[in-house]
Amino acid sequence: MRRDDFRYHPYYCEENARLLVAEPQLRAVRRWVVFVTNRRRVTLMYHQRAGGDGPVVWDYHVFVVVLASRALQVLDLDTTLGFPVALDAYLQASFPSPQDAVGARYQPWFRVVAGEELVRRFASDRRHMRDADGRWQAPPPPWAPIQGAGAPHDLDRWLDLDAPEPGVVCDLTAFRSTVAAELLGLDEA
Repeated sequence: MRRDDFRYHPYYCEENARLLVAEPQLRAVRRWVVFVTNRRRVTLMYHQRAGGDGPVVWDYHVFVVVLASRALQVLDLDTTLGFPVALDAYLQASFPSPQDAVGARYQPWFRVVAGEELVRRFASDRRHMRDADGRWQAPPPPWAPIQGAGAPHDLDRWLDLDAPEPGVVCDLTAFRSTVAAELLGLDEA
């Protein structure tokens, strides 16, 4: 599997992940989509194309996790770490630990959603990428906006850490331990 085999457009990670998780070659594996943000919408990440050699602060980021060969692997079209990369290695390299000087302000929270659910329900008309005057903050992708069931745009619902669904919301520690272990355990059920 190569990164270049998939559609990609910079600054539209939610669309990149939605298209990626729906790819026919991934249908044979269990897959999840992970939204990364926090209540302040300032999440620090390392090893992202937009950050060059340093960190980048995203309001949110979205990537895919797959269970392949009994291992959890990240498919992030924006990372510089590789494609795919082991979940543990990705989390360790991408996010500073809470003990770092970065502090709680930038600490990530995660919403982990089954890939099939995201494909069915997610919709974005790209309004979040326009400024107050209606100009694009970054040029839109060449494909049509993503249309899911329901509203024409529901990105904020997926990023709302207080919403009880979809999926599960957790901090970095829980994602590394509990959630990752549960995802691995799903293969045995």
